[in-house]
Amino acid sequence: MKIAYTAGDPAGIGYEIYAKSKAQKLDQQLGIELILVDDEKELSKFSALKPGPSAAAGTHAYKTLERAHQMALTKEVQAIITGPVAKGSLNMAGYKFSGQTEVLAHLNGLKSSDIEMIFVYKDFRTLLTTRHIAISQVPAAFASRSESAIEHAISACTDLFKIPQPRIALAGLNPHAGEGGLFGDEETSLQPMLAQLRARHPETKISDYMSADALFAQAAQSLLSASLRARHCEPEGRSNPPYDMYVAAYHDQALPLIKGISGYSAVNLSYGLPYLRVSMDHGTGFDIAGRGIASEDGLIACMQLITSLAPERETNTGRPRLA
Repeated sequence: MKIAYTAGDPAGIGYEIYAKSKAQKLDQQLGIELILVDDEKELSKFSALKPGPSAAAGTHAYKTLERAHQMALTKEVQAIITGPVAKGSLNMAGYKFSGQTEVLAHLNGLKSSDIEMIFVYKDFRTLLTTRHIAISQVPAAFASRSESAIEHAISACTDLFKIPQPRIALAGLNPHAGEGGLFGDEETSLQPMLAQLRARHPETKISDYMSADALFAQAAQSLLSASLRARHCEPEGRSNPPYDMYVAAYHDQALPLIKGISGYSAVNLSYGLPYLRVSMDHGTGFDIAGRGIASEDGLIACMQLITSLAPERETNTGRPRLA
């Protein structure tokens, strides 16, 4: 199995973690071939580049991402792993996108809303209803995007993760999920939509909107319990969270838990593209770039997730099927 890897922002740590994984032959151990899309000679031009966003870095990152996209479309590779890119670099280069997910949606002729951002750590999965937008824009986006986000969460569980009767947890937007309308009516106004979804998907358990703090705390406790069992030399096994997919209302509602629990081992998966694309759940590391101390754990997690999904990818394109 061949996987394309883009180092991302050349002033960051993307190439360093690739070199570390290659030195350890980690891809070979997993039975895959990790192919660097960036030309190493071209990357060397950026060795003197001061860490931080720049137009030159943004242009390079965009072009290599475009190249990896073409490789995936022509089946030269079976998946893409993207290294971290500074959004500032892309925008300074004239590419007005809020992230690589949106770039790939554009390259595939898709709307940003056609693609979902799903974070995976062990058997904990969470989909973000809204992503890189101002917090003031979240309530309107939450209202307009919730139905499609839940639909995509269901299809990701059944089509990609092969869970035939998924359990979907919905995090409310307001504190205490609005407390029945006391703290906002965003959740109560979506009840008719939830009723329709449940009627369309009788095989799926879709929760009511729940208090986000309690919901994600419960998931975290499940993950921590599994880790503690491993520390005491007991079989770690599955953490067995109460739900198969958690649908967060907005970006920063779920990410602190994911990053706090996983360290560098969570994976960002783009669901809805005609090929499998994942990335590490960390940034460019401008503050440590060039010091040789960047961790390759995120890249390892990406490779491990791809190999775990590989059998299913032979027949599944990853495109969501909307009812």
